[in-house]
Amino acid sequence: MQIASVYLREYKEMDVFLLSLIISAAAVGTLVVLIAAYFTFVKKRKVTEDNLEVLIIGAGISGINIAKQLNDIEVKNYTILEQGGGLGGTWYWNKYPGCACDIPAVLYSFSWYHNPAWSKKYPEADEIQEYMVRAAISQNIPAHIQYNKTVDKCEWNEVDGKWKVDTSDGLTYYASVLVNATGLLHQTVFPTFEGDENFKGIKMHTARWDRNVDLTGKKVGVIGTGCSGVQVIPALIEICQQLTLFQRSPAWVFPKGDHANPNDRKSRIFGSFRDWIQRQKLHYDGDWQWQKLTTKNKWYSAGDQTMDIIRGVMESSVENPAIREKIIPKYGATVKRITFSDDYLKVFNKANFKLVTDNIQRLTEQGVETNSGEMVDLDALIYATGFDCFKSAMPFEIIGQHGQSLETLWGRSPRAYKGICVPKMPNYFIMFGPSTTNDRMFMSECASAFVSDAVLKLSRSGKKSMVVKDKLFAEYNKKVKEAVKTKTYNETAGGYYEDGEGFNWLLYPFPLFYYRWQTRKCGVKEFDWK
Repeated sequence: MQIASVYLREYKEMDVFLLSLIISAAAVGTLVVLIAAYFTFVKKRKVTEDNLEVLIIGAGISGINIAKQLNDIEVKNYTILEQGGGLGGTWYWNKYPGCACDIPAVLYSFSWYHNPAWSKKYPEADEIQEYMVRAAISQNIPAHIQYNKTVDKCEWNEVDGKWKVDTSDGLTYYASVLVNATGLLHQTVFPTFEGDENFKGIKMHTARWDRNVDLTGKKVGVIGTGCSGVQVIPALIEICQQLTLFQRSPAWVFPKGDHANPNDRKSRIFGSFRDWIQRQKLHYDGDWQWQKLTTKNKWYSAGDQTMDIIRGVMESSVENPAIREKIIPKYGATVKRITFSDDYLKVFNKANFKLVTDNIQRLTEQGVETNSGEMVDLDALIYATGFDCFKSAMPFEIIGQHGQSLETLWGRSPRAYKGICVPKMPNYFIMFGPSTTNDRMFMSECASAFVSDAVLKLSRSGKKSMVVKDKLFAEYNKKVKEAVKTKTYNETAGGYYEDGEGFNWLLYPFPLFYYRWQTRKCGVKEFDWK
């Protein structure tokens, strides 16, 4: 009865979240299966004529997803410009030892390309990139990709109704529709220190790893305790003579639970359908656990209890009491990105591991000198310092209507309507935009559905341009900010979640099902047309 009365009180505050909660609770049943089936298998309308040129920047997950959707509506005139020498986005660039996905493979897969043969629950970078290549080939997407293309500037021409796109090799492209699918994890953070030029050893960023470098038997220093640091450190400790971790701040480390997949999963008999069912369940069950962890002051909030458990697991993993005191963050969970590992904290018990928490004062010829004057000799210094998501969101100059710069419009706080559209930027769509960080593949496929429907409607409209209405843009972002206030990640502690105004501009504060509903189609009334 007490539980029922609590539920009735909360029912009066029913909002989008609670509505989605009810649906998510049924994710294991027929209702969610049928709804998900509708979104997955509904027959798409096609363009009646191929009258638009679509330019996609980036051949990672989002670039491949939107290309597949354009294929579905029979848009043939699209080009993908990719900065790297191969497709795969972050999985093309990140090849450091231990690099792997921290999302289960069944979720980190295209819904339209089943893979029955993932080797592990959390596959490594090479396996993921190979999967992405096979998926792209299945849709004839590589034929549309031009590699080693770095975009410098995109400018809207109001008279022609086209984007003019300049690349660093001096070429110019013109397109009716511009899709920014560059993602948020490609502009590396490479901190500089006094004496940088003096260090005689090897320096590498994890996102630009040189596999020709052999660190066996070396004295290696690592800067960074984020996702890449948590992965690369257990891999390096096994081969190097000494590993020193320069820890600026500790990370919350959740158990990963990785394991090899059984051989019977490799059978294609019913495999695709089984994985599709499992995918729906994991999407919404996982999102429900995320909502419980991150939502404050609700009857279902479980953040404090969860973090008490995680704190206990972390402390019990480290034997040395002096080190144990230094591994627990001073900030709450989700304020920075959570890390996942089964073996990172075990490294702290190794004889060839050393933890340094003093700040780095300078680099010397032999290694590092800390603020306390400690000298650490090194053969190699590894920067596991991640990415500048703010710069990644604007990797090139974008000029929209009436000379409006996107950099000026955003200022210190990137924002977009549904994370996809920005006022004064006609026919411009973002595939991994502000406030859309959650289940990566899910959000990418949702955005792809919205953008492809926008392209379809633009093609059929006879108009040159569509631009999101200022009022809807403002209202949407106001709702996002209000929703973030109810979350544990409303507080910030630096890192790439935080924008220039101290706001968490990346995480999506609503349930996944709501985003699927928001992006199920592009509404004509959401845009001004010319």
